[in-house]
Order: sequence, then structure tokens, then C-alpha cells
Amino acid sequence: MSFNPKVSAGIRRYPLPASPAQSLATNAVIAITPGTLYGLYAYSDTAQWIMLHDAIALPADATKCLMQQKCGAASWVFFDFGAGGLRFFTGLVVSRSTTTNALTIAAAAADCMFLANYSLKPV
Repeated sequence: MSFNPKVSAGIRRYPLPASPAQSLATNAVIAITPGTLYGLYAYSDTAQWIMLHDAIALPADATKCLMQQKCGAASWVFFDFGAGGLRFFTGLVVSRSTTTNALTIAAAAADCMFLANYSLKPV
């Protein structure tokens, strides 16, 4: 295994520190400053869409997302952006949505868990 200081230095984890007791949520504000996301795991109790937003707070209903992935009931999805990562220019918010393409905030109970590897410094 090689060490790449450009990628390895300054990497953070969400939640910090990672805890097996993390409570379930409907969304998570990962970062409120620009940065790079390298990977994100998302767990969902119900089938729905997991969305990434370049924002510092949860966007309003009908806001288009930067990227999305379908998550089945009681399963995990993984976003992998490799060594280069995916750059966010404002901040990083991950959310669940009941519809594709645009955020739909449902009144359902919190049923997701998020684990992210990111850097607050641009690469």
C-alpha cells in the first residue's frame, strides 16, 4: 500500500469520531465549508434516494441534487469518488428523499445513517 500525502493528509470522518451509537437521521450536514468528498456510506431502513447537495444546510423541497443513488430497504449504498474525490464549493449535505432528481422531504421518521470520508482542504 502506498501513502499519498496529497490525499491522506487532512482527511476527516463524519461522524467524528465514528460511533456505533450514531443515531438515525433524515439528513446530515457533513461540512459547512468547501472541501472534497472521497467516499460516503449511507444506510436506510426504507427504500428511498440518498442525495448529495453542495450546501451548508438542508435545501428546500424540490431542490435538485448534485448526485443521487437509490438505496433499498435495510441496506447500504456507497459513493466512491476515488483518490481525486468530488469537490464541494459551498459545503456538503447528505439527505434522503422519497423521489428521484429533486429533494422531497417526507414526514417519515428518521431512518438513515451516514459515514463520510472528506477533506476540508482542496486537493
